[in-house]
Amino acid sequence: MKTSNRLIDFRKALPHFIAILFIIAIPLLLDDNDNRRSSELAFRFYFQLLFLVTAFYINYYILVPKFFLTKKRLQYFLFAIVLIIILLIIQQIVIEFLSPENVKALSRKYIPGRGRGSASLFWRSFPLINNMIFMFLMIGFSTGVRIINELRKKELTEKEKEKAHLDSELAFLKNQISPHFFFNTLNNIYALIEINKGQAQEAVEKLSDMMRYLIYESEGKDIPLYKEIDFMQNYIELMKLRISSKINLDIQFPKEIPNINIPPLLMIPFIENAFKHGITLQNDSYITISMVVTEMELIFICKNGIPQNPNQAKDSVGGIGLSNVKKRLEILYNNKASLTIKNNENEFSINLKLPIKNK
Repeated sequence: MKTSNRLIDFRKALPHFIAILFIIAIPLLLDDNDNRRSSELAFRFYFQLLFLVTAFYINYYILVPKFFLTKKRLQYFLFAIVLIIILLIIQQIVIEFLSPENVKALSRKYIPGRGRGSASLFWRSFPLINNMIFMFLMIGFSTGVRIINELRKKELTEKEKEKAHLDSELAFLKNQISPHFFFNTLNNIYALIEINKGQAQEAVEKLSDMMRYLIYESEGKDIPLYKEIDFMQNYIELMKLRISSKINLDIQFPKEIPNINIPPLLMIPFIENAFKHGITLQNDSYITISMVVTEMELIFICKNGIPQNPNQAKDSVGGIGLSNVKKRLEILYNNKASLTIKNNENEFSINLKLPIKNK
């Protein structure tokens, strides 16, 4: 963790370090054949740069976060003006300290051949108005850079919070499916024990395989499609143990399953709903389940007849409601998935289209 934090701090400081190196190298890039003039220009450049960089970082690390970003705008502008005035005063004091006599001595030492005129030239090369303008520009630039960095940091934080919220919401929605499915299946096995103990034992084995999938394999965000199909087929086989021959089942899964991943437990609520609300022992019933996978999308269709029983809840899906299924699709696919539901007097059908996610 400490190493990671140091790496983040280094990445934040790197642009500043590169920018300072580039600015320091400017006089070298603009060097000409006149060594005396180049030395004088470099001396003036670095002298001003020292105060501009000081203004930049005092504003960047102290004034902006303490006043501007905390909505204390009036105090910020007052302190920014005070900072500029203080730096300008210090700069002028240093310039005054570099009197013509002192500058003349420096010129003779660092700029060979320069006479008295070079001292007065240096002394007159820092007009107060120009320096003030440069200071205001540097303060404004520093404020803009800090605000942009804060907005970027806020955006990253919001994305992390949103991702954490989505992950927790997905886990909650998925966990709503699993206990309900487990509860219904146990009821089915309990009823089957009285009819055929051998089939009940087979049902327990299938349930064990399915629970292993629910507990261990479906925890990831995406799982291989073939595992999800195996889970649905086991569930259908489990349901077939307790339905009569009057129920017409038409199940069509791909014979060759492509190597793609999908979110777990998206389609089982519709299958569970079909077996729970779409069959009756008194009348002929049917359930149609099909899946087609193309290069662009997965198409899942589930249809069931509606028994003529007004007491049955036709809009219930696996006990968790259509709203939760839609919500999960919205979180996972951001409105890129399509769910069409038709519910009339004789038939309930869903048509689910999921875009294929690239690995």
